[in-house]
Amino acid sequence: MLGQSKVAPRNKRSKSHWHVFSPADRSFTIETPKPLRYFKDPEYKWLEVYGSAASELEACQSQYSVAVGTLDDKDRPNGDLSGWWLLIGGSHTDPTSETDILVEGRKAKDIIYTKAFDSGCKYRRGWIIDGGTRIYWLIYQDDELKNLSSPSTMRFLKSFHLRTKRLTIHSS
Repeated sequence: MLGQSKVAPRNKRSKSHWHVFSPADRSFTIETPKPLRYFKDPEYKWLEVYGSAASELEACQSQYSVAVGTLDDKDRPNGDLSGWWLLIGGSHTDPTSETDILVEGRKAKDIIYTKAFDSGCKYRRGWIIDGGTRIYWLIYQDDELKNLSSPSTMRFLKSFHLRTKRLTIHSS
């Protein structure tokens, strides 16, 4: 009989006090200075979010998150990531800059908001990565504009790695 056991997300702490995070399916790894927790919004069943903030009410001080969207074939971007920045900044304001980049050979966008938001964290930066059947949003938020390009922010963004081999569990 084939069985599947649940594997919990990993938050391993490195010597520099950063955490190496990987979700339960081990599909990617990323480094964060704060542990990430899983959040699920029942309205968006296609989206999983891992974030450093305990709640939206928590003061905004260097918040890190990764959102993973699993899409049907008809909804896949196929390299066109235009408009997917809504998860980073919402529908009330356009990004200050939107730059095409490559992340591990995959099409991606670097999205930056330098105009302060009225609610939540004032400033935001995110990478949107086309992972084929999944889209990945790496999001950094802060109340200090200068931190959008800090060494910590860049370490977080650049530490993202897709894992090609997924964990499979076999039982006899």
